Amino acid sequence: MSDDIRTISRDELQAKLDAGDDVKLVMTLHEWAFRAARIPGSLHFATVDEAYAGSTSTTVVYCSDPACVASQYAYHAQVDRGYRNVRRYYAGGLADWTAAGLPLDSDRTDPPTRRRRGDVDTDIGRRRASRREHRARGRRRGQRAGSASAGIICSSR
Repeated sequence: MSDDIRTISRDELQAKLDAGDDVKLVMTLHEWAFRAARIPGSLHFATVDEAYAGSTSTTVVYCSDPACVASQYAYHAQVDRGYRNVRRYYAGGLADWTAAGLPLDSDRTDPPTRRRRGDVDTDIGRRRASRREHRARGRRRGQRAGSASAGIICSSR
């Protein structure tokens, strides 16, 4: 499938963007991925037909990395519809662009926060916290009552 795909390299794409050439750059991943990070000037469309509608410029499709098939699908879908001025950024998509230290656009307004294991603001975190509290209460009960069985149960966990 990828043998007949016309590709564009990172350097060639960057040169076209820097020169202001008429290039329609289309990210083929989900909308949430598009909002999170994309090559500057990229567009996102719900369907393949919207991506090429009325365009006379070169359309460059890309996704996350060379193994991602979303841009391959978009490329073939456009070519099958008769559009000829289509290319795929094959060198690695967003991963390659990022690894080269090139700028990204994003709709994020706040820096990403790292969640710690067991944070109570997620369902999983609440369940983990609940289990820890339950075990702690069991240990405290076993210590207060002096029960040997309670100690065995707690120490086996």
